[in-house]
Amino acid sequence: PDYLDIDSDNDGIFDVDESGNGDLDTNNDGVIDLNDNGFNDTNNNGMADSSEGSTQNDSDGDGLPDHLDLDSDNDGIYDVVEGGDGNQDTNGDGVVDVNDTGFVDNDNNGMADNTEPTLPIDTDNDGIYDVVDLDSDNDGIYDVVEGGDGDLDTNGDGMIDANDTNFIDADNDGMADNSETTSIPDTDSDTVPDYMDLDSDGDGCSDVIEAGFNDDDDDGYLGLSPIVEDSLGVVVSGIDGYTLPADNDNNGIPDFLEEGSQAIFVNQPAEINIYNEGQSVILTADVSSLSNVIYQWQVSYDEGITWVNVVDDTINGTVIVGSNTNVLTFNNLDKSFDNNAYQLVASTPSYPCGFDEPSELAKLILEEIFIPDGFSPNDDSRNDTWHITGVDRFPNNHVEIYSRWEIKVFEKDGYGLSSNDEWDGTSNVNTFSIGNDKLPEGTYFYVIDLGEGNKPIKGYIYLRR
Repeated sequence: PDYLDIDSDNDGIFDVDESGNGDLDTNNDGVIDLNDNGFNDTNNNGMADSSEGSTQNDSDGDGLPDHLDLDSDNDGIYDVVEGGDGNQDTNGDGVVDVNDTGFVDNDNNGMADNTEPTLPIDTDNDGIYDVVDLDSDNDGIYDVVEGGDGDLDTNGDGMIDANDTNFIDADNDGMADNSETTSIPDTDSDTVPDYMDLDSDGDGCSDVIEAGFNDDDDDGYLGLSPIVEDSLGVVVSGIDGYTLPADNDNNGIPDFLEEGSQAIFVNQPAEINIYNEGQSVILTADVSSLSNVIYQWQVSYDEGITWVNVVDDTINGTVIVGSNTNVLTFNNLDKSFDNNAYQLVASTPSYPCGFDEPSELAKLILEEIFIPDGFSPNDDSRNDTWHITGVDRFPNNHVEIYSRWEIKVFEKDGYGLSSNDEWDGTSNVNTFSIGNDKLPEGTYFYVIDLGEGNKPIKGYIYLRR
């Protein structure tokens, strides 16, 4: 009978602990007697004076006192498991009794001898035993979720009870029938169950962060320590927590249960990509990560100083495909893409301890030289110099400019190797000019020698004032 049984529900936890008087059992033998420090029975009624006014604990408020309740906090995890004796319950029915392999009760006190030395577990050291703690590791995720029964807690209060849809406890053991057969998850197989593990997937990023909650001091606990909790071990000083854990890659697996890692480029895109107008070019890179990787190609028009996201589009007849993959394709490339720089940014949203990783820069360079037939040096920051696309790939080039009367007005070795080398409509040889060597508006004749022994390129250019 219960009055002679020091473990009335065979959950491996002394009734004296579940009643709330465990601190009076100083030698941890399950009883409060003269062998305990501070024991007094002044009225000689056989009961320690300090325990006489105790109210039976009913932590989950289900009408069943904890010492008779196989799941004292209704988190879907047997007390025998949260109490540290789950291995003694060999048939998984929540009690340690004659139906379990190796059961022995030689002292006939109603409690398995192997469970008697086990001290109640308090994983987060908050003074609340795991058997009545709704968040045993203080990571902001309810034990019922980390224990694998989150879907049964339909109202999201951390307990499976009569307030939840489809709750049934037909055997009246204090535990929802649907949760009794659930195996306790240990996602990273480190022998620490998820509800006690601050990093359930073992990827080095704490559960509280991967769940999308706040951990100001990076100690793995919700909020900023020292934290404040209610009587059921729920952190009430955190600014968030106890909501649906994040699934940032939308694959149906909460991020704290999905092993992730920083994205690392194992193959970079080609640094230089030479093309002719109308051709196709493919930029590709390979990324290694345990996480699902999100890709975004970016383009820079100023040598990598600023970047803009690429979108699948058609620009000047060029079809761009794959902006959100690791392969970016340009079909029918236009000359306007010359000298554009591209990079691939790899993100791992399901691994918030990582950061966005950019690839090395890849440039598109037009192989053929593009020679404009005019420019307007009027200081409006547009076409103020005669920019010859591609000439900088020929460092030994020599450029000469002549007036319509075949008078040389400009010449330059290494034209276009820097912006200061380009013709701005002024003369750098002895000839006529109009103030500050500015040449008059009109048509001029050019000769371009690329310096590779080929025939010089000749043509006309119009200078507009």
